[in-house]
Amino acid sequence: MYRKILVPLDGSNVAEGVLPHASALAYSEGAELILLTISANPALDFVFSDPGLADRAMEEQEEHSKTYMTKIESELKAAGFKTSTLLRIGDVAETILEVAEELHIDIIAMSTHGSGTLVARKHRGTSGL
Repeated sequence: MYRKILVPLDGSNVAEGVLPHASALAYSEGAELILLTISANPALDFVFSDPGLADRAMEEQEEHSKTYMTKIESELKAAGFKTSTLLRIGDVAETILEVAEELHIDIIAMSTHGSGTLVARKHRGTSGL
């Protein structure tokens, strides 16, 4: 039985393509959907000679991410799903795995990068779905 489903989102339509599948799984299992977005752009530190510009760019990215996640969370909650959001900063793959471990996630549901194909991985063991 799945109790916690982690859904990493990056603001793209491709990433959001997993939401109907993750929602159906959450509905059938009575699970919580945990939406995760990760702000990461290590190149910003090198692009700007003024560190203040890099800081402002990261703050803008964070604010945009918060607005985006609040919108998705509100839509899911309005549909009756138990949903929460997380915003993290760091390496994307590493952060997804750290959050999965930290929150005892049962399954990670996400689209593959750029192709829209659903990929789900059972966190503690063999491949899922």
